[in-house]
Amino acid sequence: MPPTQSDTVHSDEVQQRPGFNIDAPMTPRQQAIYESNKASSPLLRLPPEVRLAIWELLIGENTIHVVRHHLPFSWSTICQSPVTASHAYQLSRCPAYEESMDRGSKADMRCWINRHRTCIERPPNTRYLDLGILTLCRLTYMETMDTIWRTNTWTFSCNSLFKDWLLTRTTAQMRYISRIHLDRCVTRHLFSLLAKRKEEPLKLLQIYISPDNLGQIAEITKCPPAGKIEVIFFDWKVAHADAENESTSQMKLWERSVAVAEELHVSLMEKMRKC
Repeated sequence: MPPTQSDTVHSDEVQQRPGFNIDAPMTPRQQAIYESNKASSPLLRLPPEVRLAIWELLIGENTIHVVRHHLPFSWSTICQSPVTASHAYQLSRCPAYEESMDRGSKADMRCWINRHRTCIERPPNTRYLDLGILTLCRLTYMETMDTIWRTNTWTFSCNSLFKDWLLTRTTAQMRYISRIHLDRCVTRHLFSLLAKRKEEPLKLLQIYISPDNLGQIAEITKCPPAGKIEVIFFDWKVAHADAENESTSQMKLWERSVAVAEELHVSLMEKMRKC
């Protein structure tokens, strides 16, 4: 049975209700309910560090594919791919792997759609981030907010979706978000938008780039401060060069592009250290 709307993370979900502020002082009645819940619940009587460990096991340390929920079977899902973006990057640098792959093969793990095919298949093969724990009480909501937004990696394959998702995050959520992974081309003003919305530096930002798009690289240089940046490079045109007489020139282009990507990575990390 597919999950209900409350069980999945959508691009425009988990927004702050009008007039509701989780950081606002509690009324005497709310305080009484809060204390009653703490005293009566076996779960809430556990030490805070034990509860936080439970939250992390339930809803933390995942890679979450954020997709548009109005499309059939397009809920946000927990990544199940055994091949990470960093591993795919290493495969794209391996001539032996290139020789072993047929053009357009579904086994080619350098291609995003192949790596994540299991993640986006229809139920029951997909896994979802169950947010039911947030509805238990105010205390669980406050404690799980940190786990959901800080420990999970949020991955996007569409810039417009990333923009919509970013604009609908609350200030509290933005305070916790630490890991964002962009799987597709980076368009103009994307990082400018991120810089305006982000009150604190990201701890990790993974960027999946195609170095033949110079505008893309120029945009990445506007990246706001982050604790760590990973530039994931894959040049589809080079990886699928057909003619043998093309291979040498394409390989040189590939090596040059990889060098550009690595130089960009060093430059961005240097920029982060200066901020």
